Amino acid sequence: MRAQAGLVSAGFRLDGAEPDAADITILERAILHERSTGFMAFVDGQLAGACSMEICTIDGVRACSLWGTAVATPYRKRGIQQALIARRLAHAIEHGCSLAIIESKPGIPTERNAARLGFGLSYVRFMMSKAWPESLANTDESAKQDEGH
Repeated sequence: MRAQAGLVSAGFRLDGAEPDAADITILERAILHERSTGFMAFVDGQLAGACSMEICTIDGVRACSLWGTAVATPYRKRGIQQALIARRLAHAIEHGCSLAIIESKPGIPTERNAARLGFGLSYVRFMMSKAWPESLANTDESAKQDEGH
């Protein structure tokens, strides 16, 4: 399980750095949750991909959420992510699910692979941000301003 959590954590790091122990521990706990199931894909005995899913019942509907998919760099563009999605969908059907949810940013392999397996756009979510002058980024200065000093 540690290898699975490590691969998933590394797959979501934008800086390419090794995942830290805290990130791996958090993912291990999520994978071990009573509603979650983890999956791994191997190529020639090497861990090539990992992912998880959660199954629950919402308003009487058995549903699953597919999450945390990562494929190790040397194994990308070999259909591993799509195979992991398909395997989780089969598991969901075996457990009575009639609804599956997967989240993706537009234009990335997750979106393309999910679409190939029949997923369609459910809704659009906006992420908003705000930049402020660097002088306000200093916590001590921000705290003084908040206190009216």
